[in-house]
Amino acid sequence: MSLVKVKKKYQVTIPAEIRKELNLKVGDYLEVKAQGTAIILKPKAVIDRGKEEAWERLRELLERVHRKIGEVPGGGGRKRCARGDQSYKGRGA
Repeated sequence: MSLVKVKKKYQVTIPAEIRKELNLKVGDYLEVKAQGTAIILKPKAVIDRGKEEAWERLRELLERVHRKIGEVPGGGGRKRCARGDQSYKGRGA
């Protein structure tokens, strides 16, 4: 555990070992949250609108594909085929 000091303008320096472990770079964004008496800093990615819209279109496309083939993303285990209750294990099963 590292000890840091709050400086002018309420700035703190994140210790080098933590920066390396989390691959933090100058200019990265961190989400700041108070949790009880703790301050939680969580690295976040900021996506510009053009890219955000592209990711949203990709998510929508993947949802349509999953609905069409009968898969439920994150369902785990065996998946159901779109036709009937036949189970399959995926490719090469």
